[in-house]
Amino acid sequence: MKKYTLPVNCKKKKCTEFGKCPQIKAEVHSLNNGKVHILFFGQGGGKEEEEQRLPFVGVAGEVVRNVLKHIKSDIGRPFGYGLDNIIRCFPDKHKPTENQIHNCLPNLIEDIERLKPQVLVPFGNYAIKSIYPDIEYKSITSISGKLFNIEINGKKYKMVPCIHPSYVHRNKGDKVILNKFRTSIISALKETSLAKKINIKSEAKNIETKYSKLGEYVLLIKKLKNI
Repeated sequence: MKKYTLPVNCKKKKCTEFGKCPQIKAEVHSLNNGKVHILFFGQGGGKEEEEQRLPFVGVAGEVVRNVLKHIKSDIGRPFGYGLDNIIRCFPDKHKPTENQIHNCLPNLIEDIERLKPQVLVPFGNYAIKSIYPDIEYKSITSISGKLFNIEINGKKYKMVPCIHPSYVHRNKGDKVILNKFRTSIISALKETSLAKKINIKSEAKNIETKYSKLGEYVLLIKKLKNI
């Protein structure tokens, strides 16, 4: 894996993490027309993400990539998607602070406005509540896969929350959890322009095998290139 050294271009210089932040960007797998059907995003990366400066390249990424690979195979067609994180540095103990969320959230919103995804899929509590603070629920599993209409900077978006892939990884072998994760992504896809072309009834396949290599990706800058 080629490592990239990115300049710290965050405008929030008062952030306590400024100066050592790796500025992890979004990974984009768009279609030839530049379309991005879904933007997946979590709370923040781990050590692997910090080292490689790409989102979801650790164990959670293994789950996401393998499930997406099987879904693509099941529906028999590609779909455009992006992988992103709210926090661009490595959050202490994997729990971002309010200051980190406040300083980094504008980066995610900027990515959303550039990519124009048809559906947003936040992974886990922090990602869900950061993008939709007013949401109320008892557990993530109770809302995972359900559709919410939200507004960001005056623009309307569809949001389908999902359990975090790291939770799926920690519960390997639990098909109920795996299927919940998989069907939530399928539910999100059914809210896109691909809705009429998706009809999957089979159960999720085993995720313990090694996931496929990283595909082509684009680091988001002021002007999107190669999308």
